[in-house]
Amino acid sequence: MGPAEIALLVGGGVMVLVIIVYFVIAGTNPEAGSPVDHKGIEAEYRQDISTVEAGDMLESAKSFENLEEFEYGEQIIRYQKVISRFPGTPQAKEARERIENVRIKERREW
Repeated sequence: MGPAEIALLVGGGVMVLVIIVYFVIAGTNPEAGSPVDHKGIEAEYRQDISTVEAGDMLESAKSFENLEEFEYGEQIIRYQKVISRFPGTPQAKEARERIENVRIKERREW
């Protein structure tokens, strides 16, 4: 094997190493062309947290209905907070329905 063949083998090996290193770096660096949509994942995470918070707030408002000294006005205010803080969510829809039920109960007592 002559010096030219050895140089070609070493050069080819170096090229293969450079390509491997490039793909390893590109795979671990999101700014270097990673196909993962980090902003979308972040937005989805925030949406999940909002759904949990809306659910917690709605459950808290519902639990107020079971108190002995039930106050209709206070109950409606609690449901309205869910609606204003989380508009367009299923929890806001349920809060609207519950407000109507509270108003029906209030009318029955008068």
